[in-house]
Amino acid sequence: MAQYNGFDNIEFNFSHITCVYDRCQSFKFGPATSVQMAIYDKTIQSKDSDKLDYIQNKWKKYTGKQGRAYDADRDVFRVELRYHHSVVEQFALGSHDSNGVIGLSLKSYTEITSHLHGLWQYGLKSFNLKHNTNYYHPIWSVLMNDVVFTPEGFSNQGQQLNYQRHYKKPDTFSGKNYQLYLGNFLSACARKRLSFEQVLEELQNSIIWNDIALYYENINTTEHELIERIREGYQERILLGYAI
Repeated sequence: MAQYNGFDNIEFNFSHITCVYDRCQSFKFGPATSVQMAIYDKTIQSKDSDKLDYIQNKWKKYTGKQGRAYDADRDVFRVELRYHHSVVEQFALGSHDSNGVIGLSLKSYTEITSHLHGLWQYGLKSFNLKHNTNYYHPIWSVLMNDVVFTPEGFSNQGQQLNYQRHYKKPDTFSGKNYQLYLGNFLSACARKRLSFEQVLEELQNSIIWNDIALYYENINTTEHELIERIREGYQERILLGYAI
């Protein structure tokens, strides 16, 4: 990726990838209305928000507990998984334990804290970095296998739970109806030459988006994979000049 200096905010309208803080030091994957992954230079962000001293003290304490020394000359990158409140509600309704008991209480920060590790694992599986078609990239294996969230005073319930999202079930719309709807919608938007960001926002704000996502999840397609398919279909229509 090219280096851009002097820009405060650069956005690429394919699959919701955003670059900020200049020099490509921050990236976002996925829409803010669902599950979003953010990777950014926390050192620069802390300087920008005038919190560097506070953050560095946190890093020094953490590395000290790990038997290592914090190197202030090296920037620290942060990996975040952000869940929209509607997604948290879907997890509360769809997750179940080893006995098949469905339902979690995720109405407060305290309640969610016990499930951070499970939500972290779910997010890394939704956004995965592959070394090749068969294996994860080594850094992704480290993030998945070595990072464990065990806040003091909280039990790690995520190891006994299967985290799934519950979508509102569709009533009469069939899978074919959804496919036709998406195809016609993309063609109409291509005719107006809208950006993909605008197209995706309109789709996700529609009253039937959750029904569409549920249909595709039932045929083993995650919401992130669905968005990738929609993006590819829209780009094809734009490039070929295809419209209604």
